Amino acid sequence: MKKSLPFLTLLAAFVWVGCSKELSLESGAPPAGNNAVGTLVGAPGACANITLAGVYGQAIASDTSDYLLVDLDFTTAGDFIISTDTVNGMFFADTGSVANTGIAQLKLQAFGSPLNPGVFNYTVKFKGSSCTFSLEVFPVVTSTGNDYFPTSLNSWWNYISNDPAAAPSDTVRSIATGTTITLAATGRQYDIFQNVYHTAVTDTSLYRKAPGEYFAYDDIDQFGLADTVIAGEWIFLKDNVAAGTSWFSPEVNTTAASVPVKMRLKMDITQRNVDVAVDNKVYRNVIKVRTTQQVQATAVAPFVDVVSFESWYARGIGLIQVAAPAPFFGYRLQAFVVN
Repeated sequence: MKKSLPFLTLLAAFVWVGCSKELSLESGAPPAGNNAVGTLVGAPGACANITLAGVYGQAIASDTSDYLLVDLDFTTAGDFIISTDTVNGMFFADTGSVANTGIAQLKLQAFGSPLNPGVFNYTVKFKGSSCTFSLEVFPVVTSTGNDYFPTSLNSWWNYISNDPAAAPSDTVRSIATGTTITLAATGRQYDIFQNVYHTAVTDTSLYRKAPGEYFAYDDIDQFGLADTVIAGEWIFLKDNVAAGTSWFSPEVNTTAASVPVKMRLKMDITQRNVDVAVDNKVYRNVIKVRTTQQVQATAVAPFVDVVSFESWYARGIGLIQVAAPAPFFGYRLQAFVVN
């Protein structure tokens, strides 16, 4: 068993918001006057200072998390209507009013569902002014299972490093062997995974499951802060709790740079049932977990956060991404088979 992150190792101009009211496009009640005057920043070319929020997947209906932020330089205050053309089954629009002239950042809500994956060009229009932007729509990965960390025989997951300096070949395949082992340390049975870099097995990982809970037996010191390996079991994921739920690994006594300390991991569910884009694909029904390594220097001192990483788990698929600070970086799912 080797130190892991987690569980397997990869080698190697002043802007102000000028909308004093928002009027519903869906209600059919546009602004009374539509008498504001201005120019889109960047017109007639690419929209400047544009922000696209949300995840856009084929046939996924837009919601309030999907929107466009665009700057408009108002020369006359008043009511406004602004929208894009309809492309690939979607458009963006906003209505409202501004009380002052100058540059305002407008929030155009997305409407509709993308029909096809690909890159699509949109034009934002405000009276005689227009600017353009591109939106990428990703294919959606489908799954049939309900397990957020499958362990079925010969299922496998290929991960590629998030390190910008990593080579394309810097990948690891995690394979569910379909075999188990009972550890004397816990008296419990674990599923054995092999982690393969190219053709060499680099290490093994051990997991077990209970209803709604997923356990790892590994090095609790996920970032290598301790002087020695701290083998232990902890719950790395819960799929039956709400976002905002937290829990801890067991506390362990160890040393760091020869100084006695106590360590533990803290897990937080930061999101659940969300859509997430990873490596040009959209995964649905995803749970996001933040894992934080904590250290207690003395018996009367509080535990303090040292470093964190974030993990995303998709229902029916498993771990799809880990994001960690340099020099760890994390990794993302490139391909998989779940049997």
